[in-house]
Amino acid sequence: MLPKNKRICPCCGKKLELVPPNRELQPSTTGFSTNGVVYYFSPAKRYFRVTDHPSAVSQGGQNNSWHFEGRLSPNLVQFDRSHPGWHIVPVNYAKKRLKRDGLFLFSNELVFYCKHCSQRLTLNVNPMNWFEFVFCLWLVAALAALCVTTFLVTNGNEASLKWLWVIFIASIVILGANVIVSSVFLMIVKCRESNFVPTDERDSLIYPPTDIKLSAALRSPYLREGNVLTAKLADGEVHIYLVRKTDNYEFSICCEDGEREQLKQRLSECTELELTFEGKPVGTTEIIAD
Repeated sequence: MLPKNKRICPCCGKKLELVPPNRELQPSTTGFSTNGVVYYFSPAKRYFRVTDHPSAVSQGGQNNSWHFEGRLSPNLVQFDRSHPGWHIVPVNYAKKRLKRDGLFLFSNELVFYCKHCSQRLTLNVNPMNWFEFVFCLWLVAALAALCVTTFLVTNGNEASLKWLWVIFIASIVILGANVIVSSVFLMIVKCRESNFVPTDERDSLIYPPTDIKLSAALRSPYLREGNVLTAKLADGEVHIYLVRKTDNYEFSICCEDGEREQLKQRLSECTELELTFEGKPVGTTEIIAD
């Protein structure tokens, strides 16, 4: 996952600039409140890769009237009580976090589009979701154990006092382990995932058309569904998006529709392609004829 100014859109192939939704981009889940705050509905969080579980988690959050009966703060997210798991997110809130990028990009409330091709994109994997999940489990377990031990101590069972220290030390160790594991997971994602995949307005995965098939004999940790690779040609390079892995690797060319046939022709003239992933070598593989 490249830094903010070096990412490539998996659809149009241009420099990826993320923008929040508006009425034109996302008409059925965007609206304005009584006090004029523009907002959108964010979908329920995902705990698994979008490419492994392509269907949306929830189909809620529609707002065809494009109006929220109530006041909203432009900087605060609210729960959508009518659709569990969804949030009401002010566009101003999303703009600030997209501008900051970094860890703010892993916020579940964010919905974003490519500025150039207006395609909705979603993080393929969000390691922060598992950190939050484990943290909540840890917090509930620690508080429950603390309450029980405190109750025993206050009722004369002084031998239980030592368990307060055991609970405290165990909680610190478990929390530290959660932070370490989540940090390692995050680093793996940043090193091996492009991490932006196209989705529809309901947050279900979109499969771009297959333009080229490459031999699956090539093995690399970077050959993951949803990754954008670069194919080197004699007179330049072409960005290609790994749509799916079957008997072969099926790629879609990251380009505008008007360029697609020309780029397909250029690629079909090659017998082999040298591939890289975010500047790291992947290898050379054969092109499979349709």
